[in-house]
Amino acid sequence: MKTQITALSTVALLALTACGGDADESSQEPEDTVTVTAEPEDAGTEAQEDRIAELEAQVEQLEAELDGTDSEEAFEEPASEVEDEGDNGDASDFGTREDPLPMGEVVGNDDWEVTLNSFERNQDGAISAENQFNDPAPDGSSYALANVSYTYLGEGSTELFMDTGFAYVTESGEAVLSSDYSAVTPDELDVFQELFNGGTATGNLAIVVPEGDTGDARIQFGSDEAWFATE
Repeated sequence: MKTQITALSTVALLALTACGGDADESSQEPEDTVTVTAEPEDAGTEAQEDRIAELEAQVEQLEAELDGTDSEEAFEEPASEVEDEGDNGDASDFGTREDPLPMGEVVGNDDWEVTLNSFERNQDGAISAENQFNDPAPDGSSYALANVSYTYLGEGSTELFMDTGFAYVTESGEAVLSSDYSAVTPDELDVFQELFNGGTATGNLAIVVPEGDTGDARIQFGSDEAWFATE
């Protein structure tokens, strides 16, 4: 709008200048002329004056409109549509260590859906019964069984160990992996299972956790991770 006013003002000024120049020239007399004869009014000059009046009226109208408009609103750019759109895989949907998701809630991104079905502590007896050669948990710790599900939604196929991970994070902040202690596990999750689009793998992972600890589970899938409460 400011640009329109400037352009119209410039046109009006040029027209006024041209009109003024014509009037000055028509009023000048030759130096040697003695008799002054009134010239008829130039029709072109009258048309210029009408045009100038029209332009001045348009400028006044635009100025009035601008005065009644908040300049910030007039030139405010439209808000980005992305801000209001939900983003698949938003980190806020995956829980945090401070505010983990409840067990059983399914989350995911474009390639995966995951959930922690259950987390059972004090499973030393189940581990020992599954294989008598399993090592006992260190003093002050015990085995827990984390039952997890992974559903692949991507293209082609993949294996769990290539694109997923699981850890138990203690209250004091240490991450414990299922691979930290090797034990034959009942209904063990097959991390080498190949999954195609729509395929699901479910099973247990054996985790050694400190006795009495109430940490959380972190499930990784692709470039994302989700946090789950274990109680």
